[in-house]
Amino acid sequence: PHVGWARGMECGPRWRRRIRRRWWWRLEWRRRGLLRRRRFGELVMTMQPWISKHLSKDDADAIEQAVALAESKTSGEIVPMIVRRSVSTRTAPYLAMMAMLSLLFVVALLQHFDFANTTHLIWLAVGVVASLAVAFVTPLIEPLQKFFTLDDDEAEAAFERAQLEFYTTGIPSTDGRSGILIFVSLFERRAFILGDHSISERMSEDSWVKITQDLVDSMKKGDFKSAYVGAISAVGDKLAKEFPLAAGDRNELHNHLVIKE
Repeated sequence: PHVGWARGMECGPRWRRRIRRRWWWRLEWRRRGLLRRRRFGELVMTMQPWISKHLSKDDADAIEQAVALAESKTSGEIVPMIVRRSVSTRTAPYLAMMAMLSLLFVVALLQHFDFANTTHLIWLAVGVVASLAVAFVTPLIEPLQKFFTLDDDEAEAAFERAQLEFYTTGIPSTDGRSGILIFVSLFERRAFILGDHSISERMSEDSWVKITQDLVDSMKKGDFKSAYVGAISAVGDKLAKEFPLAAGDRNELHNHLVIKE
């Protein structure tokens, strides 16, 4: 199982080149479907039950104020986002059942299982029922889902989701192409910073190493508010140097924390 928070530090053409063709097709297909159903301007920040364990309404307001303050010094656009999960856990119940059945098989071999023995048959039936029960409850218990989800699947899914949300938020549609996404996927415990075209031309990926690491460190401590506020402030300071506030600049994207399943 995946343990702890992982730092994703992707900004610029390199992360775009990493999109393999099969993933790009899927990304485009999903993006078009999402955009047909809703526009970013229609998204409303809501405090869902799962996020309330980590952030209060006041915390979300503080994050929104941090974005407004940071953007008051730059023409860049900052979008903070947190999603509940990125990876599909549909295979977790099957993996859990297979693990239980494998354990049952090993125990049967060690105990010299005899099909003619009634007691052995009863224990076999109990083991099969227990395996089915584990498969049934796995989707209901998040730690079990995480235990039976492959780490590589989590990493790939979280990065793909970050790329998808980069487009659905409307960042590439900003005038100066100087938008940046601060993305956190909670279930996978992964964080990414993705920057648009103009940012990648002027700033290297190394610019975001410390910011992303500080974000992850605060997340590990459970201080989600400070994690976002600190990252937003640091990103704003860097953007202000390369993309200072221009006359007539307007706020093109919402400032609130975007919360999604």
